[in-house]
Amino acid sequence: MSILKNLSRFVAAAAAVMLMSVSVYAGTYAVTGGNITIEGGIVTAADKTVTSAVIPSEFGGEKVTEIGQSAFYKARNNLKSVSLPDTLTKINFSAFKNCSGLTEISLPPALEVISDSAFKGCSGITQITIPASVANVENSAFSGCSGLKTVTVEGADTQFVFTASGSDSFYGLKDITFIGSKGSNIEKYVDAADPNHERNFTFEATSADTVYAVSGKIISPLTNETSADIAFTPSADAAKAYSTKVTLTRAATLDHTEGTYSVNLPAGIYSMSVTSDTHKTYTTTVTVSNAAVTVTDITLEPTVFTLSGTVTTPAKFGGTCTISFSSGDKEIAKETADISTGTASYSIDNFKPGYYRVKITANRHIGYEKTENISSQTLTTALRAIGDANGDNKLNNDDVKRIIRLASGLNTAVAAEDIAAADINGNSRHDIGDAILLVKYLNGDITEY
Repeated sequence: MSILKNLSRFVAAAAAVMLMSVSVYAGTYAVTGGNITIEGGIVTAADKTVTSAVIPSEFGGEKVTEIGQSAFYKARNNLKSVSLPDTLTKINFSAFKNCSGLTEISLPPALEVISDSAFKGCSGITQITIPASVANVENSAFSGCSGLKTVTVEGADTQFVFTASGSDSFYGLKDITFIGSKGSNIEKYVDAADPNHERNFTFEATSADTVYAVSGKIISPLTNETSADIAFTPSADAAKAYSTKVTLTRAATLDHTEGTYSVNLPAGIYSMSVTSDTHKTYTTTVTVSNAAVTVTDITLEPTVFTLSGTVTTPAKFGGTCTISFSSGDKEIAKETADISTGTASYSIDNFKPGYYRVKITANRHIGYEKTENISSQTLTTALRAIGDANGDNKLNNDDVKRIIRLASGLNTAVAAEDIAAADINGNSRHDIGDAILLVKYLNGDITEY
């Protein structure tokens, strides 16, 4: 028996917990002229005497998300204004039905559904803007709004009701101008609801729908491929900018990069800016006047810097080295530097980033020639000395051993540059004489060979 008692107590306690877990907060909230009732985040009722209501975004720790069915019906004869919270997602059936004293209402940006008859009979409302967040405007949502003259629909996909059997979001209304984007559902609604213009419905496309192609070419004298960001900022609204991106690729002549762009813009005056790494920002004014515009080719000016270069070698001889930079067939810069200490330093002012054919020569060294993409202010190059038989940028006994193996015919599959580096005495073959010269240099018996 005690087991049954304990079990019944447990069940009762569990049931109480379950009831607590599903309970919602309900209470009244003071507004002008009386109170509104909010239950579980839904406005469920309003006193008959309410004249103005600012609905809170939160009540009892819950977000206010809906106006309930017929919530303001009792206040229909006295309600003059209402402010809806940004948290609101749904206005339910007949929520503001016959509130004829309402002259305007601002729908919040998170609103998703305007239900059947939500504003039915609100004859004082003359214009309304339906935000892009609204997915559905249901049957008779605005029927009886005889004063309604302008409806602006911000979203292209908002669904409206119209059927031949009589269902209609704006049932019974006439003389309304609907404003929305070209090809949107509101345009389709107007075509379906008033095909013969008997209701005097008019559709106007928003001004931003009429756009014109603005195109052109961006050119860089640099040869390294890059990209450029283009922004068009209208003088009438500096907070709004249209942007596009263009990739600059090497031209057929290989001496510059270029890329084309195209963007659709409404008529107006724009500040055009072009930004790209390693280039100065370019700005100009573009006027779009009801026709396509081809902007004159824009050539970007590269940012220049002082290139600081270093050439290293394991040898302590060679005198001077010559460093040249070429683009295509044109030599861009040429410098000489003392390399007898094993390090040569040079600098070139007003250097432009890009691809260059870098060529370095020095006495008793293998010539260096390579294409470099130079975008930073420093360049370090290792020059291979004659005697560096294994190509590790050092002169040591490992090179002596390699030269002996070459002279003995033990190494046959050797790169041409390795062969040239091992021919120290310059007799066009490998022999013990090459190894002897390197040993003498390493021992300090000679200072060069």
